Amino acid sequence: MLAAVGDVHPASTLIVQPDALCREGLSRIIREYGDLQLTAVAASAAEALGLVQLHRPALILTEVDIPAEDGLGWIATLSSMAPAPRVIVLSRQGGHAYVLAAIAEGARGYLLRNSSPAELREAIRRVLAGQLYVHPSLAGRLIEHRLGPERSLDLTERECAVLIRLAHGSTNDEIARALFISEKTVRNTLSRLFQKLNVHNRTAAVAAGRYLGYL
Repeated sequence: MLAAVGDVHPASTLIVQPDALCREGLSRIIREYGDLQLTAVAASAAEALGLVQLHRPALILTEVDIPAEDGLGWIATLSSMAPAPRVIVLSRQGGHAYVLAAIAEGARGYLLRNSSPAELREAIRRVLAGQLYVHPSLAGRLIEHRLGPERSLDLTERECAVLIRLAHGSTNDEIARALFISEKTVRNTLSRLFQKLNVHNRTAAVAAGRYLGYL
């Protein structure tokens, strides 16, 4: 039995996924859950925003890596709403930076796209019950990353968010506007990031981030 949020029962659900096959698959799964009501489906954050404002869903299943859009900023926008929907990220991206940054922006769950329907159901159950859920395989990687001697590097949430945007080719100005910080703060964050990764430019930082499992 899945818990509903507040007085909403069954829990209204919105799917936001750029991939058509993923949207269709998720839609079929959600329709099988008696405690969930599929309210709407969208291919982009821009398309979904109006649907969120219209339907006020209790639960949103979304991707964090949305082409030509700021997936982290999208999650932050959802988290700033009142009442805020519960957000579960179902993504192809399993790097440390994506998981940490998504949770920092307000996501309550994080799974990979190849998760099973049973795993998705468990994530939904926990998130609607007010818990935080990260798929065990991802949680294990985060723990190993933080505790392993070869993984002593520890990026902050802001550094993770900046690294993700570097990987998407964002300029300093675009990063500043997305994170609501000054360009000077972006430059200072990049300087610390480069120092931690032992690199001297943006391209090398992205390559190092991928090698270390952040991206």
